[in-house]
Amino acid sequence: MEELGPVCEKFDVWLHVDAAYAGSAFICPEYRHYLKGVEYTSSFCFNPHKWLLTNFDYLLEILDWFQEFNRTKPKKFSR
Repeated sequence: MEELGPVCEKFDVWLHVDAAYAGSAFICPEYRHYLKGVEYTSSFCFNPHKWLLTNFDYLLEILDWFQEFNRTKPKKFSR
């Protein structure tokens, strides 16, 4: 991510990290060095149920545009 991230940012390319298994390990300080460059990602997801003993099919996705999305008022649909 550290090398690819700036290129994706320059050309406005979506960079997604699918850390389904390894993502849970990042809570441990000794594995956080693998997150270098994560600030360039557009989205990051991991599955806590694979290592963290949560309910099955639990997914956490972090999006860089979430705050902007959350501020947007939904349009009303009409028939």
